[in-house]
Amino acid sequence: MFVVKTTILAIVSLFFVLGAQLFAAMGVGPLQVNFIPEKAAYTPETFSISNTGDKQIYVALSLSKLTDFAHPEKIQAFDGKNPQKFGLLLEHNKLIVPAHQTRKVKLIALAKPGKGDAIYYVNVVQIKPELKALAQKKSTQIAAGVQINFAYNVRVVLRPLNPQFSVSLERAGKKLVIANAGNTTGIIQAGKQCQDK
Repeated sequence: MFVVKTTILAIVSLFFVLGAQLFAAMGVGPLQVNFIPEKAAYTPETFSISNTGDKQIYVALSLSKLTDFAHPEKIQAFDGKNPQKFGLLLEHNKLIVPAHQTRKVKLIALAKPGKGDAIYYVNVVQIKPELKALAQKKSTQIAAGVQINFAYNVRVVLRPLNPQFSVSLERAGKKLVIANAGNTTGIIQAGKQCQDK
């Protein structure tokens, strides 16, 4: 029994090593795409999917939308039925990227600029064909193996016509409360805590 368990563990470990090597070839960038409105519309934007490996890769793409800024876990997946109502369109939902090449993915904003940001996510997943049957007993096929997927989330922001990032900082005991009263998201970086004199 011990020999069987050790063999299975070794096979699973081998799948993990081979899978990591197979899927480590994909790169995506930039990881945030900003749509800046020109008058009352947006121009298309792109991001890139690169393959640094020696074999072609297969990529699946899907869209989702943040529906509640106060609850970032509330995300609506695009069902493919009404892109105009959803507000964002992908040029492709599946791609083949040849070895050592890069493919651009076009994003088309169908929504009009609103009073605040509209935030979407593009899920980029490297996929592979289903594993073939490793064993066959009479008419029943048994498939085994470990499926390893690497994925990226590209954040897409549709900015409003007059974006304003208005940040306030307030101390509350040992905490620092940061609030944004503006109508667009922003990044705060390179902050430094100063000691009172």
